[in-house]
Amino acid sequence: MVGVFADMPPTHAAGRAPLPRLATTFALSAALAALLTACAALPGASAPPTAAPPTEVPASPEPTPPPPPTPTPSPSFGGDQIEHPTGATDVVLRMETGGGFVPIDFLLTQAPQFTLYGDGTVVFEAAADPNRFGPGGPLTPFQTGRMTEEGMQALLSYALSTGRLAGARDSYIDMMIADAPTTTFTLNAGGLDKVVSVYALGMAQPGDPDAVDKSGFAQLADVLNNFERQAQSGTLDEIKPYDANLYKATMLDQAPGGPGQAVDWPWEDLTLADFPTGDEPGRVKVLTRDQVALLTDVPNGGQTGIPVNTPDGESVVSFGLRPLLPDEEAAYLNS
Repeated sequence: MVGVFADMPPTHAAGRAPLPRLATTFALSAALAALLTACAALPGASAPPTAAPPTEVPASPEPTPPPPPTPTPSPSFGGDQIEHPTGATDVVLRMETGGGFVPIDFLLTQAPQFTLYGDGTVVFEAAADPNRFGPGGPLTPFQTGRMTEEGMQALLSYALSTGRLAGARDSYIDMMIADAPTTTFTLNAGGLDKVVSVYALGMAQPGDPDAVDKSGFAQLADVLNNFERQAQSGTLDEIKPYDANLYKATMLDQAPGGPGQAVDWPWEDLTLADFPTGDEPGRVKVLTRDQVALLTDVPNGGQTGIPVNTPDGESVVSFGLRPLLPDEEAAYLNS
């Protein structure tokens, strides 16, 4: 170092130490550093403190998305999570009211008023139809929508508790009332797979030992019969008319001069023989949506008393229609 600085031209100003003194200072510093190093190497000597190596900062992991929220029942219904099938054609909860003293056309078009499927799909009558017991005509189209799992849990909890289905018997028919309809509940949830039939629901009699159960059934029926309210409260997503792929068509003979103006037979590929007789009244055949569209409007929630001229034009028959629900369509296609 002394040689390096000695070769440089003198630049010190008057009164300052000359450059050779700076060289001497550097030499003393080097000697002092060597001495300290030697002392540190002696036995028992402590190593001079050294700066800790910088701590390696781990790379920030990719942010983990939070798990989806676990559905919980609505506080208005309460209860824990209830197991149920999850298939699009698995019936979880269903209600159907039928029978009694009603026109035969009504029996031919009878269908469940409410069905909840495992994937949350619901198919239900939009509202009570005053023409349901009339002489004929179109019925209110079924509606369909989708429930969240939270909504399903709330409804199932309500059906099992307030609706009394958890402990219900298979049938409640001990009512001294003639020609009343029967309401049937189907449940497949919470470890239960049952069908409960209740005769003359809502027609309570004094001293009925099943009054508590029947009161619960009536409350549940009111919820399911007016399920469109759930869409208005946000339980359902957007609802729309249920547009079935298949329809059950029942053909009856019609007496001359029957109601309505008969239309011509609409199907070129179908004859009377294609509507076979069976265990039910009349002749029954499943028609496609396109075949029904040749006869009347679709989607169609059910229609009674459609007069049609036979293919030979010599007589008139009457058709009743009702849409098949998703589980019924699947059963028919797999039969």
